[in-house]
Amino acid sequence: MNSKRSLYVHRVAVAEPKWDDVAEPQLVDTPGEHLQRVGFRARKLIKRVTSDEFAQPQVLPLPKGTSFLRDFDHLHRLLPVLEEFRDGLQRVTSRPDWAALEYDQAKKLCLQRGASPMWWVEPGGYVAPPAPSLAAEMRLLLSTLGDADTPEPRYKLGTNHGYPDYLTTTTSFVMHTMWATAAGTDIDEHIRLSSRIAHILDEADTPLSMVMFNRAGPLGKTIPGFSATEEGAIHDVNLQGVCCRRRAVNGIPSALNMAQRKAVGRLQLAAYAWPARRHFGPQDVADKLRAAYRPGWIALSDDISGFDKHVSPTHQRDMDSVLYTPVLGPDIVRLKAWARALPLLSPPVSASAAAFTYRRIGTTASGDLTTALDGSFINEARVLRCISAASGLTLQHTWHLRGTK
Repeated sequence: MNSKRSLYVHRVAVAEPKWDDVAEPQLVDTPGEHLQRVGFRARKLIKRVTSDEFAQPQVLPLPKGTSFLRDFDHLHRLLPVLEEFRDGLQRVTSRPDWAALEYDQAKKLCLQRGASPMWWVEPGGYVAPPAPSLAAEMRLLLSTLGDADTPEPRYKLGTNHGYPDYLTTTTSFVMHTMWATAAGTDIDEHIRLSSRIAHILDEADTPLSMVMFNRAGPLGKTIPGFSATEEGAIHDVNLQGVCCRRRAVNGIPSALNMAQRKAVGRLQLAAYAWPARRHFGPQDVADKLRAAYRPGWIALSDDISGFDKHVSPTHQRDMDSVLYTPVLGPDIVRLKAWARALPLLSPPVSASAAAFTYRRIGTTASGDLTTALDGSFINEARVLRCISAASGLTLQHTWHLRGTK
């Protein structure tokens, strides 16, 4: 392991940040619509994330920033501890790959707020291609769903409620609750009410949409930087240690999540009847370990880079029809599919526009209530297919042999 490169890259950011111009800048394909006007609230929100201040790496205390760091002095005091931890890992394990994974997790204590220039540009947009069906695999997963009653719904306060007011206030929460209660699962009523509220708030120029938020990622990875031109965004620089890697979060209007909350709560309880899907606390982790691991077995794990952006619409339709409809009912599933396809509002990717809305086909809507379950079900079906193909066994035989040597 190269000791210089293994140190947390904030030190690189302080001492030797890299800013490499691209030799031949390329116009970026961004499927969507350039908006010449948006409402005041939407314009204020997207203008804030384009400011120079927002792009600067910062160490911030909770509730806005990192859970671990108080200030830059605290960060510098922790760096030697982190280096000692790295060296200790190498001494106590005969598996350098395990040590490297543990160290990589430890480095995340240095997460910061910030974003690269034009972090909202998404090359290729939010359009995922069709793929071979996973319906057969998902029919086998259906047996893992337990019986569940409808739990008492819990609604989230203190979060930005998205379109059309983009506020975190109690008044915004009440407004979205009333909208959700009045519309229920009627998509046309959601459209009508959202339009009426937008007109009252003088946001009629802003289309019904998700909104792009972001959270920070580690400084260590090379990230692309973009510039806006009249033709659109161009990729013209690569950065490392200069600013944080952007991790996009797509905020669905809270009313659309609220309208699903009771039914989705029942789905979540049914899904987590299988211990392998639990991950909410020490007891859940203990249950998962007891159910999944045996002495002498090999545990496989994966981390799919860019998974959310590449979820196929085919797999989403399979999941909706095979797994979600029996539990949620067809009305909720139709509402979910419609909400999932809402365009995504972002700052402009053209120098002459006021904003941009990405077209969405497939891909995971990260602000949706079932985002985690969507990923679990689709990946479980993928893994089942891969093991079946690699072993030469039928899907049914592969499924029957799970939990055995």
